[in-house]
Amino acid sequence: MALPKRPRTKLRLDIQPADTARATNATSGEHKVAESVATLLLIEHALRQNEMDVGHLVDRFDRPGSLVLLRARVEGFATAALRLLEAGSILPGRTQTLDVDYVKPGGYARFADDEDIRWRIVTMVAGEHDGEPDIESDAALRMRITHVARTPYPLLVIAEAPPIPSLLALAADVVLDGGSLDAHIIAETAARVVGHEHGAALRTALAAAPLDPRRLSVADLSVAIRPGVPVDRMIAMLSHLASRPDDDDQDDGDGASSSAPGSSSPWAAYRTRSSQSDSDWDKRVESLPADAKGRHHRKSGSGSRRPGQSGKKDTASTSGSEVILPEASSDPFRLSVETLAGFGEARGWGLDLKADLALWRAGTLPWDQLSSRLLLSGPPGTGKTTYAKALCNSLDLPLHVSSVSTWLEASYLGNVISRMNAAFAEASQNAPSILFIDECDGIGKRQPQDRDYADYWNALVNKLLELLDGAAKAEGVIIVGATNRPEAMDEALKRSGRWENQITIPMPDREALKGILAHHVGPELAGLVAAAHPDAPMPHHREPVDVVLTQLARQADGRSGADIERLVREARGKARREGRGLTHADLTARLASGRPARPHDLRYRMAVHEAGHAVVRRALNVGSELSLSIEAAEGGYAESMLDLNVVQSEAWVMAIIAAYLAGRAAETMVFGNVTVGSGGERSSDLASATRLALSLEIELGFGERPLLHRPMQHAELLLLRDDPLSHAVHARLETALALATRTLEANRAMLLRLADALCAAGSMDTAEVEAVFAAGGTEASTAVEADAATEPKAKGAEAGMSKADRPTASAGSTMPNRAAADRTLANEPSQPKPPEPPS
Repeated sequence: MALPKRPRTKLRLDIQPADTARATNATSGEHKVAESVATLLLIEHALRQNEMDVGHLVDRFDRPGSLVLLRARVEGFATAALRLLEAGSILPGRTQTLDVDYVKPGGYARFADDEDIRWRIVTMVAGEHDGEPDIESDAALRMRITHVARTPYPLLVIAEAPPIPSLLALAADVVLDGGSLDAHIIAETAARVVGHEHGAALRTALAAAPLDPRRLSVADLSVAIRPGVPVDRMIAMLSHLASRPDDDDQDDGDGASSSAPGSSSPWAAYRTRSSQSDSDWDKRVESLPADAKGRHHRKSGSGSRRPGQSGKKDTASTSGSEVILPEASSDPFRLSVETLAGFGEARGWGLDLKADLALWRAGTLPWDQLSSRLLLSGPPGTGKTTYAKALCNSLDLPLHVSSVSTWLEASYLGNVISRMNAAFAEASQNAPSILFIDECDGIGKRQPQDRDYADYWNALVNKLLELLDGAAKAEGVIIVGATNRPEAMDEALKRSGRWENQITIPMPDREALKGILAHHVGPELAGLVAAAHPDAPMPHHREPVDVVLTQLARQADGRSGADIERLVREARGKARREGRGLTHADLTARLASGRPARPHDLRYRMAVHEAGHAVVRRALNVGSELSLSIEAAEGGYAESMLDLNVVQSEAWVMAIIAAYLAGRAAETMVFGNVTVGSGGERSSDLASATRLALSLEIELGFGERPLLHRPMQHAELLLLRDDPLSHAVHARLETALALATRTLEANRAMLLRLADALCAAGSMDTAEVEAVFAAGGTEASTAVEADAATEPKAKGAEAGMSKADRPTASAGSTMPNRAAADRTLANEPSQPKPPEPPS
């Protein structure tokens, strides 16, 4: 129930001149502060414009669900108005405010229980908030207003800069517009603070002074208008504050947005000055030497600095994006898509886009015919950010670098959405350009409404969907996203029209490592080759260069592109501190760091284990080998490509299980015993084989009850019981192990040759593995092939055939645990799609 209405009263600032000092102190709650007095004068002006007084405000705020919009085109107005409201200088009685972000979706708003609180008001600032525009989409505003409407409290929206969202203007019960600062308000403020004589003198001086009051903030008035300051000094300070160059602005929290004389509004002038500032930046960059342009970045978010600035915020942008300009094309070691190593499909996509972009620039190809959306995924350190920089250079376009984590730094939903809007808007304003969004998985998926904070995350996903669609309609914006976890993203973000091109960047292979090393070593490569092969003709004799790079790449096997960049940088730093140039020994030492020095017998056992996987996989025709290694700190691994374009029968799945168990079978055949290398954590050989055998029994329709489908989720717990299911799974594993053993016995010579080669080399790529197989010929016996053919037939599965993580060490092991040693990649056909892998 609303409290009894109070009699209508005037603002306490509207008094007789004789009572000026007393009234000013009473109204502001502070001792003669110009900022507070000017703010009250602006509010009084807004009330008069609507033929209202404080009594009308009392009526409005006594109504639950009432929405009042108070605005003035003066920076710092919102902060000052909130402070005065809480101090009791606007409404009669003590007031407590609560930011709209703290109102729960169910309408719960927590205020203090103090009995002397007369007003409890929910507030929202739609202007400057933490230095960033708080301009929200209709969806976000609708959600906020709805939450407040469920409470018994009114909503006060305070704004100090356009644009004011149309939904707010329509929803407001009353719109109070205080306008801008003018000579009358400044002089009246001086009269209230320092006396009417000073106010009259200041009014006369302002009429003759060449300054635009609209360029002042309320905080500026507190600097200039103080007791004891003569009028001429007030005018001098106000003129300085109103005419200061944009580059000298310092944002102290309240800020000082300004406008140029003659503008239709302060905001139009503000935007004009900001764009001029950007233009000056571009001119400064253009004046740089050609080889220096690519080394200059611009931070678009708050707190950024440009050359020649002293901590000035880039008020033209609030997204937090960093702008990277293309490097000079004359640099022979410039990063580009053309010179990228190990990026596969992503490299082809970039080159195709470059060709199409040339046609678009020539006006012969519409923008909607370009493939301008790419989502990159892959393990950390594989070069997703590097690819974006290379694309920037190849396309000769500015690169706007942002990330979901940068957006989320703003915390409040409105500010997060503002940063998202700004990131896309900046890229559009600089079109043609590239917008690179890192950590895309941080945006998450849309959540059921009964989940905590579902409204928050759903609003962010919906906003990104809207922006991706909107950017598609704006020409010239290429959007590249990057994530380590594409499965954590909402599927709608990856459909056609949004991030429709999805490419995974794998860990670099041998050839890719050679290219990465060559790029990071750069101009010092010739010296390294000369030192390693002093008798070879120079410069850049291809054979010595290839030999050196191959040797270094073999040592770098298993490392990511980011690892290589770091290790080369550390090697170069060591040489620099010792006062010499980079040497081959420096690189060799750094690349060997972290690698275990294993004894020969352990290396040979690991080599036999990995060679067993490769031989069985080849003999049973269930995939092609990509690489073998025993150099990783965590253990060895055998990486292969599984071809799914085959009849996926039960025999085919059993052959895959046999390949998983082939390392164990090889150890038994050569050494007469096994080690813990086959077992261990969830990604180990034994665990993967067990899951696949269990999938055959309960999920794929090949068990004792073939028509009863039971999902794999938590199904492994069933194996803890000694029952027919666990017996059936164990029987399948024994059958697969026997198949692997027979295959290896028939190919023993090939197994030993491959193990010897792997033990000596440490790692082998596809070509080297194939060379060993080609030298020995195919030795799979017809008996083994016949055995494989007589295995039960059924539909196959993709289960357990995805790329596994690298192995990890097992506590107490005498050798590295071979968890995930058999890393298998699936080469999937488009039809039919295999069933989902078991969890």
